[in-house]
Amino acid sequence: EAVAETSDALMEAYLEGTPIEDDALRAAVHAAIRSGAIIPVLPVWPLSRVGVPALLDAIVDGSPPPIGRPHATEGAPLVTTADGPAVARVLRTVVDPFAGHLSIVKVLAGQIASGTPIHNARDGSAERAAHLFVLRGKQQFEVPVLVAGDIGAIQKLAHAVTSDVLTEAPVNSLDAPL
Repeated sequence: EAVAETSDALMEAYLEGTPIEDDALRAAVHAAIRSGAIIPVLPVWPLSRVGVPALLDAIVDGSPPPIGRPHATEGAPLVTTADGPAVARVLRTVVDPFAGHLSIVKVLAGQIASGTPIHNARDGSAERAAHLFVLRGKQQFEVPVLVAGDIGAIQKLAHAVTSDVLTEAPVNSLDAPL
């Protein structure tokens, strides 16, 4: 009902009792979540893992895709896109006893491949994304590339701290201010 209220066509089909196609419903759910019209609530009990698989499935299937999502910047918003130079924000920095210093990043645009030279927007320092990881709990899986929308970790960045913006192109060559 709440999803049908966000679209006149869906509301008409709902009130007439006409079946709504899965693709149309999924698109309406994504749009409603993105606009804030609905906020899904799923009960879970993590101690016994009741509802956790259903929650994870709902996040994967029901959440809007990250591509096309705008992010606030000092100037014009930066839109998540797989095209153009890589841009990533450092969400957290941690020290792992086995892997060393890890910078947990969210890739906002482009893609970061293993071995890619990256630049820190805060101080202009140049570094190299030597090893890329996807974190799953306490486990780390090395991956060759992180693409727009991915959250992963970059090992042993010397100058990056939490909230830094990392770019593939030098900061003065980007179109949008960060």
